[in-house]
Amino acid sequence: MTDWSTMKSRYMVPVDLVYLNNGSFGPTPRVVFDALLRYLKELEENPAMFGDQYNRMVKVVKPKLASFVGGTPDYMGFVPNLTYGMNVFSRGIRGLSPGDEILTTNQEYGAVLNMWDYAAKMHGLVVKHVHIPVPPESPEQIVKIVEQGITPRTRVILASHITTTTGLILPVKQISSLAHSRGILSVIDGAHAPGMIPVDIGDIGCDFYTGNCHKWLGAPKGTAFIAMHPRSWDRLEPFLVGWGWSKEKQETFDGNFENPGVHNTALPNAVGEAVDFQLAIGKTAIEARGRELADYGKDLFTRIPGVKLLTPRDPAMCGSMASYSLPPLEDDQKMGAGFKRRNMVVVAGANSAGGRMRISTHIYNSREELHMVDEVLRESYGL
Repeated sequence: MTDWSTMKSRYMVPVDLVYLNNGSFGPTPRVVFDALLRYLKELEENPAMFGDQYNRMVKVVKPKLASFVGGTPDYMGFVPNLTYGMNVFSRGIRGLSPGDEILTTNQEYGAVLNMWDYAAKMHGLVVKHVHIPVPPESPEQIVKIVEQGITPRTRVILASHITTTTGLILPVKQISSLAHSRGILSVIDGAHAPGMIPVDIGDIGCDFYTGNCHKWLGAPKGTAFIAMHPRSWDRLEPFLVGWGWSKEKQETFDGNFENPGVHNTALPNAVGEAVDFQLAIGKTAIEARGRELADYGKDLFTRIPGVKLLTPRDPAMCGSMASYSLPPLEDDQKMGAGFKRRNMVVVAGANSAGGRMRISTHIYNSREELHMVDEVLRESYGL
């Protein structure tokens, strides 16, 4: 049985820092950071090791990550972050014509919406949004809402695996199945899923998936991946043209999406140690611990008058991240000052119009830290 009380010491987070913003940037375990330093040292001491590190990244680390997320190694590639990965999809899908529709939800990440809006502007496409209630009643309700948004011009359905705004887990397997049954491409934004909950991209059955490694998986900043269904990779234009591509041969996945030229291969190589770290603890144990802490916070914070939970309680629709609306607060600096005074990193704020709070709990957090959040909230509202 895992001793969660010692977990924080295994991460790079200082013991006196309460870090509850894993949803933005996740700290690395110490073994991952140490591995990164080794790879960096190796590369800088002998830059000619770039080729060896690149080959290890492709032949050793990528298959390990693919196994962890249920992807197919030959149809996966490392990218710096999810924004980059989603641009591969939004800028590259072939066969779209003016008037074709991209169907998405009202809870997608702003940068992702920006890139699809840009693609729509460039190619005469239409981006449509369906409204997911906050919180929704059930996964089935979400699928029904998405289905009702489909028209004869729908060509792509874009959905988050876990939304950044409310921490809602969308039924991406059912959405992908619905899309496939209608001849529509499915694109999944997996920014928060890898390392928070078990992910099986093959079981989801989507055409395109991109996920971050630097959040819940605890890999170095600048590590993410793209994954494609074998039936779908050639629906994309090459995003980078380099040594892997040749006009004399048939297109290949590695030619179109890998071998981007010189880059910091130490970063993706350390993803292997991040995967090993989580596997040693266990995917289901990590998922359960994160959800247990999130649920504890839900019960704790909603006792405060005016605090409203925006994330479902149904385990099928929630994980380690929970969002709340906060009541109005006349002194808009008071809450932030309270967190700063206690050396806490929390996404929260309120003013005379009200406010929001997002709490991201991971395995290095504790109930005691959630009580510190509760103290700041109560102090801010004079309770």
